[in-house]
Amino acid sequence: MDEKNLRALSPLVLALALLLGACAAPSSRPTAAAPTAPTAAPPVAAATALAASASTSLSVGDTEAAAAALERALRIEPENPALWHQLAQVRLAAGEPGRAERLAIRSNQLAGEQPRLVRANWQLIAEARRLRGDQAGAAAARDRARR
Repeated sequence: MDEKNLRALSPLVLALALLLGACAAPSSRPTAAAPTAPTAAPPVAAATALAASASTSLSVGDTEAAAAALERALRIEPENPALWHQLAQVRLAAGEPGRAERLAIRSNQLAGEQPRLVRANWQLIAEARRLRGDQAGAAAARDRARR
């Protein structure tokens, strides 16, 4: 990946890191605490660490390591739409627009009331479609991103 592409991805990586940080914030509703081993990291913390590792790998152009870290994070938190979006970004950066689009669609299915994430997914879908030569599909996705 050339320096221009890495610079273009930097704002996306930062936005994703902020989004993941918001997703990892503790819930305000009380929950029963499950007993854990003193040495075990909480699942959210482990997934967050893997997502951070993926961001670092992506920033140096190692899309395979980034994808591997995110796939591990998704085994921990399969319902986390931000992780699906981040993996979609990695697949797009790796030159896999079809996979990137499918992952962004999965993220949107899980995003619920997260309009920024939904918009970011539609922008990613538009770019994936453009790269595949689907100009009409890209335009439709850009329209969805503006809503």
